Amino acid sequence: MKIPDLKQPTRRSELLVSVRSLAEAEVAAAELIDILDFKEPHRGPLAPVDSSIWHEAASRFSSELDSTARFRLSAALGERDTARRVAGQVPETFAYAKAGPHRCGSAAELTELWSDVREHLAASVELVAVAYSDAKAAETLEPEEIVALAKDHGFHRILIDTFAKDGRSSVEHLQVDRLRDLRRATSESGMRLMLAGSIRLHQLDDWLLHDTQPDGFGIRGDVCESGRESNISRARIRMWSQRLSEFQIQ
Repeated sequence: MKIPDLKQPTRRSELLVSVRSLAEAEVAAAELIDILDFKEPHRGPLAPVDSSIWHEAASRFSSELDSTARFRLSAALGERDTARRVAGQVPETFAYAKAGPHRCGSAAELTELWSDVREHLAASVELVAVAYSDAKAAETLEPEEIVALAKDHGFHRILIDTFAKDGRSSVEHLQVDRLRDLRRATSESGMRLMLAGSIRLHQLDDWLLHDTQPDGFGIRGDVCESGRESNISRARIRMWSQRLSEFQIQ
């Protein structure tokens, strides 16, 4: 199969911004973003916010969540048992939900988690597969294994994140060659690859140089005032948005 020329400009890379409250959501929504993602950074990489915030967001942004919506809503569900417990509370107007694979050490355990979560989500909410770049720390499968498994189970999107929030990014964990192979595998499978995990704005040129650019970037810490647990900054979101306007992919 011919590998597409990733340098050919056809569309803008997506920008996902993670927020922990309706107030932060208002700040992010004022800028050009693609996905407004709700999670609680104080409690882990994909910890959910209180479900009341999901419903407040669905109500607040209801007029913008139509077929021409400028952005979509996403919910982090947490890991395993937490994800199973809260999945049914995600509003049907949310576009996406994500369940972390922590301690899913086999394909059988992970596919069972996906099946259970999908069963509880509204049909309109798409489950996004998640892989951790520091898989050993998360006691789960390597990203390459999860990409292959996600393809077999009909996923359209996959997020690569970091489990341990220790300052090391997904780029540092995976390095260029693995990132390039993962990008190729998802592209050939027709899946969208979103890269998160301590990603910094200054790293974008590295992806352009090495042809490893993903379909989008998930950010939290790099758009906060002083670390991922502090308040988000509208100015920093704008910097990301403006840079991605120049960052085209096929």
